[in-house]
Amino acid sequence: MRPVNLLLIIGLVSIITLTGCKKDEYMTEATITGWDQRYCQCCGGLQINFQNEIKPYSGDFYDLTNSASSLGLSDTVSTFPIYMYVNWTHPSTIACPNIITITKYERL
Repeated sequence: MRPVNLLLIIGLVSIITLTGCKKDEYMTEATITGWDQRYCQCCGGLQINFQNEIKPYSGDFYDLTNSASSLGLSDTVSTFPIYMYVNWTHPSTIACPNIITITKYERL
């Protein structure tokens, strides 16, 4: 095999490998601020905030449909805030605009 062909093959394999391994660029920085203790149809669960607020019920916060254990946390978590990168979605089956589901997370 000629050296030019070998270099071309190595270059193509390198490009394919490097473009296939990229970090998820769409994760949003978020802060889990605590438990929502209110009693209402659109309340309860963990609270999350995307505006660097660290106090519960501050700023524009959302309640999570996720359990604490599904986010790698203990169900008796008492130390807040918890900082994460998250991907999230609003479940279409829930009529509450302040409830979201974390689809992917990475703890900071």
